[in-house]
Amino acid sequence: RAAGGDGLRAMRAVALAAVLGLLHREAVADNVYLRAQAPPPSPSVCEAWCPRKTCCSFCDDPACKGCGAVKQCGMQAPAATSSTTTATKFSGRSDPAVAPGFQSGPDGFLHANGKRFHVKGINWWGSETANAVPGGLTHRTMDELLDFVSEQGFNAVRLLLNHHSVLVNGKINQGAFDEGMNPELVDLRYRDMLELVVNKAAERRLLVMVNVHQTTSTTWPGDLMWYDSRVSEAEAIRSWGILATLLCPHWNAFAADLVNEPVKASWGRGRPTDWNKAAERFGDAVLAACPRLLVMVQGVGGEPGAPNDGGIGEGYFWGENLVGAATSPVKLVDMTKLVYSPHVYGPSVYMQKYFLERSFPANMPGVWQQHFAFAQRETGVPIVIGEIGGRYTD
Repeated sequence: RAAGGDGLRAMRAVALAAVLGLLHREAVADNVYLRAQAPPPSPSVCEAWCPRKTCCSFCDDPACKGCGAVKQCGMQAPAATSSTTTATKFSGRSDPAVAPGFQSGPDGFLHANGKRFHVKGINWWGSETANAVPGGLTHRTMDELLDFVSEQGFNAVRLLLNHHSVLVNGKINQGAFDEGMNPELVDLRYRDMLELVVNKAAERRLLVMVNVHQTTSTTWPGDLMWYDSRVSEAEAIRSWGILATLLCPHWNAFAADLVNEPVKASWGRGRPTDWNKAAERFGDAVLAACPRLLVMVQGVGGEPGAPNDGGIGEGYFWGENLVGAATSPVKLVDMTKLVYSPHVYGPSVYMQKYFLERSFPANMPGVWQQHFAFAQRETGVPIVIGEIGGRYTD
């Protein structure tokens, strides 16, 4: 499911497509942000705040014109005071009050600072594994890879993690990156690595969503639940509390993707295995630690699945089945922070029966509507597709 390779190929080319036109078949709004911005309150603040490499015309304040490189603007908003070692080591922290305000709108779409927002991002694998760092860093610098992401017009990175590494916070694998090209990674611990990635993404005005892809560095796909014999639910929730607290001071850390593809979970069946109820427990814990984060909730699989979902024969991709949300929607303490985030792939990943129909690909909007897209209209919750596409080599 993950494309291998070195350098730039280390990032899977699977887009995070927020609230696609097929969900409502509406025209894309003209005011879609091309870069996430925390709008400065005045031109003077704007000049001090705008990034070096991003044109200030992206800022909301019309008085901020030209480019940061010309104005010699600072790279970050004023750093918040902190006594932690990582805050001293890395300067990317900023007052969360200036972070873009993400929430669901009354129209069922994702909004940033009151304007409709579309997420266009990439998944960066590697840090969820025993390498404990994002992939490709044996061949490229982190700056080169993030520059490439920004230059291709993406506005977000989905970074994969595992609970055990978050909890233990041991040193990252020194053999998983080239020390000459990435000297800033030498001797870092896992959470330091995460903050470094978030800070470097912030320099390029890239948002970061963190996803707990697995319980430990060696358990994928594991039990395909939100817990297992090595990491209990209580430990997983504690891990998310650590992550949310760590990420909250960073303006560009915007979303918590709670668990990757809980395929063996149920939804709305009144069982201890119901993912919708676990998502409420996890989501509320995240919001208690950082109320501004979006909470991304993936779907389940076809077995045991949800009532009236048609079962495994319907051809659900892992994490795609949101059918249960129609009758048993997730309910968070702040519903404006809830986003459903299904995964959906093409025939190069797995040949589902609907890919073989004569009407393919014209039949796909109907399939997607049945599997997950209905949820936007029926529940008013935005949808951001967390993984999509095909294999890199196909």
